[in-house]
Amino acid sequence: MALGGPARASELANGIPIQVVFAASNTETAKFCRKVFRCSALKVDLSPDIVRVEFCVAMKNSYAIAIGICERLQSNVDSPKAVLISQAILETSKIVVAKGGNLETVTGPAGIGDLYVTAQGGCNRTFGKLLGQGMSAKKALEKMGSQTIEGYPTLKKYTSWHKSYRIKED
Repeated sequence: MALGGPARASELANGIPIQVVFAASNTETAKFCRKVFRCSALKVDLSPDIVRVEFCVAMKNSYAIAIGICERLQSNVDSPKAVLISQAILETSKIVVAKGGNLETVTGPAGIGDLYVTAQGGCNRTFGKLLGQGMSAKKALEKMGSQTIEGYPTLKKYTSWHKSYRIKED
């Protein structure tokens, strides 16, 4: 079972409508979870595309870090961030489809929706802004305190494969 989508707990708690995707290889499991979490502010889509929903959820965090870096380097400029978002969707779509997933997984709440919310104000974006200030990853993580920066391990792995991209660690 995987959960994806633009879902901020604080918004749901305040009755603001949100939409998520429950993905499971067993449809009955996803239906049961939808029943358990049922409330008027929560719309739940079901999907059998579990691995690709998980991939979208993991990748949007790394892209949000990049958007945060860009935002810090070029404040009040939206075009570079828009390019990063479109590139994120393009790259994620190619991988999801190549792995046998549905394009709708990327273009729906688990993909574009979740990326948008995370890039607008998630802790991964904030971490990226700290890196964009020139702070090392270690110092940025310390400043973030107990917040989990889910995209950092993925981004760190990616940058280790590409010598042209480096994160200052110390």
